[in-house]
Parts: sequence; C-alpha cells; structure tokens
Amino acid sequence: MFAPLIPLLFPVTAFLSFPCNGHARPSPSGFVAHAPVRPFRQLPSFLRATGDHTDSSSSSSVVPQAGQRGWEEIRRGEPPSLPLSKLPHADAVDEDAFYAMNAWERMALGLFREQVQRQIGYASPMEGYDGLIDEAKHFMLVQNATTSLQEAMVLNVLRSLSGPLLPIFFRTFVAPWPYGPLMTSIVTPLLLSFLVGPVEVNRREDGRLGGVLVKRCRFLAATKCKGLCLNMCKSPAQTYFRDVLGLDMTMRPNFATCECQLSFGLAPPPIEEDVSVPSDCLGQCGWKSQLMQRPGDREMICSRK
Repeated sequence: MFAPLIPLLFPVTAFLSFPCNGHARPSPSGFVAHAPVRPFRQLPSFLRATGDHTDSSSSSSVVPQAGQRGWEEIRRGEPPSLPLSKLPHADAVDEDAFYAMNAWERMALGLFREQVQRQIGYASPMEGYDGLIDEAKHFMLVQNATTSLQEAMVLNVLRSLSGPLLPIFFRTFVAPWPYGPLMTSIVTPLLLSFLVGPVEVNRREDGRLGGVLVKRCRFLAATKCKGLCLNMCKSPAQTYFRDVLGLDMTMRPNFATCECQLSFGLAPPPIEEDVSVPSDCLGQCGWKSQLMQRPGDREMICSRK
C-alpha cells in the first residue's frame, strides 16, 4: 500500500528530514544498535562499490541467498514465523521508539488515512497507525474485498494523491533516464518511513544503484498477514510504478524478518512465480483462524499463491 508514495512527495522533499537517526539498525538475525546514519552520507560508499552487475533492463530474477534468515524455509514451502509484539533483541531498542513518528509523519499518515477511508467507506474509531491497520482488516475481512479489489483500492488512492501532473513529470524527467532508479532511492528514506518504519538506501538485488531497504516493515509486522502485504502493498506498488510512473520496481518482502528490499528499475516476476513468497499463510498470521473458518474466502480475499 505504501511504497508508491515515494514519488508522490518529490515537491516537498526540501522540507523533510531523515526521521530514522539514532534507531537501531537490523542485521539479518535481528536489531543491533548503531550510530545515526544519514542516507546521503552512505551514497559515496555505494558509488564506490565494485562488482559484477547484470543488465539493468533485465527482469528481476535475483532472489536472496538460501543462507539468509527466512528464505530457506520459504523455499521449502514452510510458512515462516514472524516476530510477535516485540522486536528481536528488544533490549537494544523499544518498539514504540523504533516506530516513533515526528509531526510530519503524523500529518502524512492522517492524510493517507483520509484517502483510504474515502475509498472503502469506513473510518476506524482507532487513532493513528492502529486505525490504518483496522481499516485494512475491515476492508478484507468484513467487506470481503477480493484480492483484485484490494489492489484497485490502493491504486485509486495513489492516483488520487498524485494528481494529473506528477505522473507526467516523473515519466518525463525521472523514469526514462539512467539516474531514475538512484534518484528515487535517494528520496525514499525521506518519504517512506511514516508508513513502514526506518528505511535506508542500499543497492538493488542485481547490485546496481537504486535500492532501498525497509528495515522492519511496520505494516507487515503489525498484521502478520501475507495477503495484506501482497494485495495492499507489493502488487499495487509494483503496478503503480510500472503503469502510472513508467519505472519498473521490484518489492521483495522477507516474511521471516519483516525486512523488505525495493529495487527501482527492475521488473518484478509475477507473484505466482515469485519464489520469495510462501505458499501458505504465515505461521503467526493474526487472522488465519478467521479465514480457516471460511475456506472458500481465503483464496478469494487473501492470497493468490
């Protein structure tokens, strides 16, 4: 649901500050403390990095190595278990502090929720991020929105937020140029954290410039639902970038760690063929029991894989 917002706010980037300073940085096995990092200070090391890279015009066929946490059990078809209410190594960072929002982020979240509420016809009485989660749950489980309706709802929200001029600007001055993926990745940490949590610039799956790592996706960690991740974030985000903005983007969530790798300029495989997506519900899905009582609905409203 959230990644397409990256290009929507280009005109206001000058007024934003990186909100993730001082938080813990995750390693593949969890979170460890680190000094404040600003994305622009990281870029020279990315620019100096060397190695073999694939053609940037090719589709994204690179998947994380089997040795990384979570991917091995996904490849075996076993639904991974997500962290519950606390972060790994919770003594290193408090979850409330990790996802703490500044004034800008709270305002942006409120504006985003208003658009969602207009689309689904339901406004949760809950405040803040909990209200957004409740609205997503209501749309899927109470309104029985199919996977295609969930994706369409998010796309409508994004088109409404972007207006008629931004896609033209992005298609003209960003998407077709070699610097497009890198430019988008640089702006991402400034714009995406209010919906997914701390974000940092890195390299794409193929090793080229233009990658972003969501350190621990707040939406996935809160819902623990593969269906909501695919239908309200991954699929509409990839569709929006390709069809509206003219720039391919591959989103690769790690369902075991809640990390998510964004690779701008890489064409994604179909979800049905994406080996990083488990074939069953996640082990700690908060709504799995409800869906198991409605077996006919699970495939229709939750997952296409």
